[in-house]
Amino acid sequence: MTGGQRDRIRIDTGGGVVTGVHTPPGRAGTPLVVCIHGGSYTSAYFDVPGYSLLDAAIANGLQAIALDRPGYAGSTPLPEDRVSFAANAAVLEAA
Repeated sequence: MTGGQRDRIRIDTGGGVVTGVHTPPGRAGTPLVVCIHGGSYTSAYFDVPGYSLLDAAIANGLQAIALDRPGYAGSTPLPEDRVSFAANAAVLEAA
């Protein structure tokens, strides 16, 4: 990883696991930035050296969390008969 400190996370949603990475807490009263990648990427998309959104969040006093969608990186895949945008959203909301 680049720049400031980050921690890998593993969230048990009760129906599977969602993985990702988060930065340290930001300044009080600032929003949490939630990063969700597109197809064929992972949470690492948001931490490319020289272009890291996570570095930018840290530099601006924000906390960010980049999640791996179901079936990507270490996140539990959805059952084949449940793959949809709505099912992805439900898992990420649970995380």
